[in-house]
Amino acid sequence: MAESRKEREMGREQISIVIPVYGAEKYLKELLDKLLRQEDPEVEILCIDDGSVDKSQEICRAYAQAHPCIRYYRKENRGVSHTRNFGIQKARGTWICFVDSDDYLEKGAIARLRPYLGQETDALYFNYHRGEKDRELTGRVGDFEAKEILRATLDQTAGQSEVRECFTLQSASLAISCAKLYRLDVIRKNGIQFPEQLRIGEDVCFNLQYLGRSRKVRTLDEALYYYRKTPGSTTQTYSGQHFLEEEKLIRQMAGYREEAAEFTKELRIYLLGVLLHINTNLGKLPARRHRIREYRKLLEDADTRWILEKTEKKEALSPGKYQDLYYHLAVRLLQKNRIHLAVCLGDLYRNLQKFFRNRDGK
Repeated sequence: MAESRKEREMGREQISIVIPVYGAEKYLKELLDKLLRQEDPEVEILCIDDGSVDKSQEICRAYAQAHPCIRYYRKENRGVSHTRNFGIQKARGTWICFVDSDDYLEKGAIARLRPYLGQETDALYFNYHRGEKDRELTGRVGDFEAKEILRATLDQTAGQSEVRECFTLQSASLAISCAKLYRLDVIRKNGIQFPEQLRIGEDVCFNLQYLGRSRKVRTLDEALYYYRKTPGSTTQTYSGQHFLEEEKLIRQMAGYREEAAEFTKELRIYLLGVLLHINTNLGKLPARRHRIREYRKLLEDADTRWILEKTEKKEALSPGKYQDLYYHLAVRLLQKNRIHLAVCLGDLYRNLQKFFRNRDGK
């Protein structure tokens, strides 16, 4: 069957794939080979080298010389957010996709995505494999207002709404910038960037800004992105640095509440989860008294008081063994400025979690 005019026009829209490169020599060749096998003439690959000191530079230069669709840039080490923002500046496509250097796109992913890139779509979210196990996928496609997705993903108390059911991994909507196609003109017109002062949560901030300025988002429940879990990630450990980064994340995202006034409640509930994560893990850190003093200062700030001041009982609930009770009690203690008791409660809850994991062999 001959292609329609609309299909031909969509086929000509260029897709820019931005790869932040740092210490990536182990997986870089595999990634670039898989991207080259996409066999799509309207794809450009931007390798942005964030000051690597391994063989990444040599690999990128060799591929760029051999393949015109690959462009290589090297810059001083400034972190992944600065690297992605640099890629946004250099990209020439209608659409932009971010791929981490230790991940890859499945064969034929671009061809599978192209039919869903319409003029009325501002973003296309697709699914991904995480680690070695594949997910069971429905292949369902849905079109939603960006505000619907923003509300459903910020509101942690929401049930299984139609929007959420389109994601096998519900957190993918805000927590990662990979496995998505964004319109480059939406990003540039609105000055959307990854916050370079953050080391965690930068994807959440980027997606929050983008969805707040978008119209329609199309979802495709097919795993076309392969996310490779690496040991020692910040999701597996908690440190003093992690505490500082979560503190910065709260301050950064609280600053969005005026822009997203329609989603103030949902944003507050999301940040409440970050605050309670700090409370749960604070007791693990050395120099406990010093950390609690820092925590108290955070809780005294206007941005943080805003998170706590109107929290209702049902907003502090989250499914899990003893989690509902812990969240409810911790919020009440924090609202009454009983910081030491809240942290001690966090210690008890964390130890209970550890006990049940050991008992159940998890």
